[in-house]
Amino acid sequence: YPEENRIELIGHVQIHQDSLALISPKAAYNGVTKVASATGGIQLDDRDVIILADHGDYQLDNQVAHLEGGVTISQPPNHGRADNLTYFRLTQTTTLAGHAEVRNDTGSIAADTITYSKALGETLARGNVRLHQDSLQLLADWFYNAPALHRTFARGNVELFDSANHTIVFGDTIARFSDQNYTVIPKHPLLLSIDSTLIRDSLGQPAIR
Repeated sequence: YPEENRIELIGHVQIHQDSLALISPKAAYNGVTKVASATGGIQLDDRDVIILADHGDYQLDNQVAHLEGGVTISQPPNHGRADNLTYFRLTQTTTLAGHAEVRNDTGSIAADTITYSKALGETLARGNVRLHQDSLQLLADWFYNAPALHRTFARGNVELFDSANHTIVFGDTIARFSDQNYTVIPKHPLLLSIDSTLIRDSLGQPAIR
């Protein structure tokens, strides 16, 4: 459509920008807005990032992708899924929203919204946060982790379960400084330490007395 500065492509479509490739069976490109949209299944490849979704669009000017429908992302060592996703290519920052979950070799995190910045190595999660890592399980309304800074924060109805030490920590806020092996619970702290003896029941299974 030359008068509208618009083009539609059908069948094995590929749109490239430097190292980025958008692949779909059907796509359209608007030369005025410089937005490429795709339906019928979309794959976005950018360096070590591979994103799959039902449909979405990519803004070539500001290099931002919005993808929806059964979204999965692979960005080793992380692998995630969500209802929709926004990918900021310039900073390699990804926001997953709606039943968001990210897994790697050390554990998993699920929340309403998860934002991960590869450049900073930081993770921010909001809403119904559920973190599993080794012997730890964390529940909270909000969570932030910056390994390079050795800082981890959680707030809002925080519950921290440590199966290795048999402890449960409750509080409004938890601040963890891993380089100092130090944890602060400034508001409404409660620590439960379970003193148990391991015995076996009639079926031979471990039981807590």
